[in-house]
Amino acid sequence: MAQKEAASANARNRVAPRAARIARRESRLIETRFRLEIDLSYRKQRVASLSNRNWMAALLAIAFFCLVFASAARADRPFAPSRDYDLQDLRTHLWFDVAHRKVRGEVTERIATLRDNVTELKFDSTELKISRVEIDGKSAKFSVEPGELVVSLGHAAPRGEYHEIFIRYEGQPKKGLFFILPSKDYPQLPVEIWSQGEAEDTHAYIPLYDYPNDRTTSEMLLTVPASWITISNGRLVSTITERDGDKTWDWKQSQPISTYLITVIAGDFVERDATWHGIPLRYVVPRGNDADVESTFTRTEQMLDLFSSHLGVPYPWAQYAQTAVNDFTAGGMENTSATTIDADYLVVPQLAPE
Repeated sequence: MAQKEAASANARNRVAPRAARIARRESRLIETRFRLEIDLSYRKQRVASLSNRNWMAALLAIAFFCLVFASAARADRPFAPSRDYDLQDLRTHLWFDVAHRKVRGEVTERIATLRDNVTELKFDSTELKISRVEIDGKSAKFSVEPGELVVSLGHAAPRGEYHEIFIRYEGQPKKGLFFILPSKDYPQLPVEIWSQGEAEDTHAYIPLYDYPNDRTTSEMLLTVPASWITISNGRLVSTITERDGDKTWDWKQSQPISTYLITVIAGDFVERDATWHGIPLRYVVPRGNDADVESTFTRTEQMLDLFSSHLGVPYPWAQYAQTAVNDFTAGGMENTSATTIDADYLVVPQLAPE
């Protein structure tokens, strides 16, 4: 009898979160359908007033201004700060302490000074404990000020001088990087760690220049339990098994991007893979949502074909990953080569016909 009751309780633990997700999705589908009907009515009226020659240009212009004003509204600093250097490359290695919601990191940043007489370098940094800083392999003096790390160069550098800055740190981010863990109410919830950097939150887990007016190449190394899946920007270079059994995933983004587009995904996920014109496609969902993969992502290749042919621009990145996570801070985020969406937007097979 006790075994039957325990089995019944376990079944309820599995079913309750999924039922709640389905209910939220149905509610959002109704809301989305209503908004789409209003939007479609407006667009029909708008497009009808345009000539066949310029309607696409007008829609693209509308989309551009929407993106510009939306980004400005979310920015912490409405104007770009003054800077003394150009961030040219970033190599970050992260480890996670799940029990304490803590991240430990090492980052090497290659910079070039932008003006003469630069004596110090400032890195955006929020509530990170800095334990060591090196300049070109030698220990450097530094101070931690509110919202920034200040590193002394030890001399007045001329414009165009190159340096590699190494920073070792740890912290418990309150934004930028999130830990989604099982709880008393949802004990079957899979462990997830994910980032959301827009517009200036990447410095909550990596000390760096964090404003969209600079672009950098990036490499992300993530050391995690062997059973976990990780996703980041660009090409998966390698996965290496460490002595303690953990795995280190090495992701490399070779084209420069803004720092808010850097993405980190790690946890108990399920991955399904495909290819499109030789480009890896990755569909990643929380464990337990395996059945939603096909119904949600089945048209990805068709959409890539559509955008490539109509815009006349080939897809430029080394991969296209789509990861669904629980409790995302937005509906979705188009990080370079790796989009993150809220798991509430997964299309369960029963809802696919809708």
